[in-house]
Amino acid sequence: MTGANGGIGRALLARLIAKGDTVAALDRDPEVARLASANVQPIVVDLRDVDAASAAIASAISDLGPIDILVNNAGVMHKKSLADHTVEDWDLEMDVNARAAFVLCRAVLPSMATRASGIVVNVASVWASRGGPDRAAYIAAKHALLGLTRALAAEYAPYGVRVNAVSPGPVRTPMTSGLDGDQSEWLEPGEIAEAIEYLCSDGASGVIGANLEVLGRGRPAGL
Repeated sequence: MTGANGGIGRALLARLIAKGDTVAALDRDPEVARLASANVQPIVVDLRDVDAASAAIASAISDLGPIDILVNNAGVMHKKSLADHTVEDWDLEMDVNARAAFVLCRAVLPSMATRASGIVVNVASVWASRGGPDRAAYIAAKHALLGLTRALAAEYAPYGVRVNAVSPGPVRTPMTSGLDGDQSEWLEPGEIAEAIEYLCSDGASGVIGANLEVLGRGRPAGL
């Protein structure tokens, strides 16, 4: 799982540990090391570095064995007008929000296909299928992530591998804490973790190439 030290990541990690799963917890924040336990192997990695990301997966497989579930949860967002967006902003968001998922899927999916078993969940966003102001790079990157989800779902479904996406609405996380507005009605990270866990369960065995939107009843539609 990537983005393991973020709001959604920590909520999902808690649920997986409670089930007795063993988790490779990837995050660029060195604080992820504090999550180490008998069931958690923290790996500090900057997913913008393709070689480092590939090495992190190789390390996880070497230490823990074949990967049964991959959750691409890492994300970064700039809320800026187009005029204020820089090329560096664009590259960062594309690298973390979309390219990293491609790199990790490329490292994991072929072996899943060989075993005829595996699950990938990509954490996209409500913005993955909509447009909105002041977040051009983020919206473009999440559209790319959703497109990647659908492409890989079609490619790997015949091999017994399920690829899906979860698209959260507004969620109270460290990434969104600096945004303006009333966040009292926003989703909790645990609500998104529950949706991810569902897509990883046997109950979702027939769900392939889906985009599960978790918008939150009565919550605002935008950030």
